[in-house]
Amino acid sequence: MVLLDDERISNIAVGENQEELASLKGIHKDILVDESRSQIMNQSDFFCHARRSVAEMLKEAAGYLPPGYQILIKEAYRPLSQQKKSFETAYRDYKKMYPARSDEEIYKMTCQFVAPVKVAGHPTGGAIDLTLLKDGEEQDMGTVYNAVPLEPENRTYLYSDYISEEARRNRKILIDIMEKAGFANYPTEWWHWSYGDCYWAFLNQCDAIFTPIEAILKTDRLYLREIRREDYEALCRMLKDEEVMYAYEHAFDDKEAREWLELQLNRYENDGFGLWAVVLEETGEVIGQCGLTMQDLNGEQVLEVGYLLAKDFWHKGYATEAAIACKKYAFDILGAKEVYSIIRDNNIASQNVAKRNKMTVAGKCVKNYYNKYMPHLAFSVQRETE
Repeated sequence: MVLLDDERISNIAVGENQEELASLKGIHKDILVDESRSQIMNQSDFFCHARRSVAEMLKEAAGYLPPGYQILIKEAYRPLSQQKKSFETAYRDYKKMYPARSDEEIYKMTCQFVAPVKVAGHPTGGAIDLTLLKDGEEQDMGTVYNAVPLEPENRTYLYSDYISEEARRNRKILIDIMEKAGFANYPTEWWHWSYGDCYWAFLNQCDAIFTPIEAILKTDRLYLREIRREDYEALCRMLKDEEVMYAYEHAFDDKEAREWLELQLNRYENDGFGLWAVVLEETGEVIGQCGLTMQDLNGEQVLEVGYLLAKDFWHKGYATEAAIACKKYAFDILGAKEVYSIIRDNNIASQNVAKRNKMTVAGKCVKNYYNKYMPHLAFSVQRETE
């Protein structure tokens, strides 16, 4: 049995195919989501999202179900930060359970239950945890979902010999429908299936096609995630468009666009936030950037909500929707007391977004962009006024 601590898994080549996440809610009459989240630590709004091809494959799997059966999704996408926390928690638990074992042995045991961050499937959007329902009731699968694999029985193992005949029959149904659809199982967890991640690639002797996605927040129509280098062409459609960049009075060239992208990656690393890619959930298209950055305002560093959308997506309320979500993130997650949007004095459209974000003019400043001095208005809103 090959586990995720095997260096052959970590050596798998990965080529990101730029497929976006999609919600698994309501995609098929026989696919349900456990929205209680009572058995998982994941509090992300994206817990029931997966890559678009995974969603399509899951619908195919549902088509193979016997009459009366349904799929119940427990967890799909998991943020990288949560994956790391889950691994560390499991490691500590095993350390307490088996105090005489070495750190290396504990690490290997942990890898049976939780994937190391480098090769984890859930943060890629390619892995899903699920079980079976029949007539609306969860079926006997040999263990409860997310049980710890205890020796010597190891009942969580897909092909454990220590489960009842009923559980064996139910697992066979699960195996049949998931393998027909093209999923691969991680053998120590009957509930864990994936496509496109490193473990799937190892079993299929090919390159992985999904890298981790750092999804940040979602709205009714959008979700925001960290920008990746693979987003360069999508960013260029905005940054090289003179009409989109009119507030700067300067459209970017290739070098400037790449520097802009690298700036965001550095912000994620150094600040923990930056401008994020705005994705239209319905189509999976990157339509703009919106996020939080530290900006100079008359010699003071302030937290700014910034936004820039491709021209085809103006006047649809997307900028306002994303900006409001970023403001909420700043207050609720970062604990900010005040956020700003610093806007050209002639950029009426962006000013209207700030106003819809409950911001008012709190000051003025002059910015120097490309050797041009440009007057700006500083809109702001304080947390206590929310």
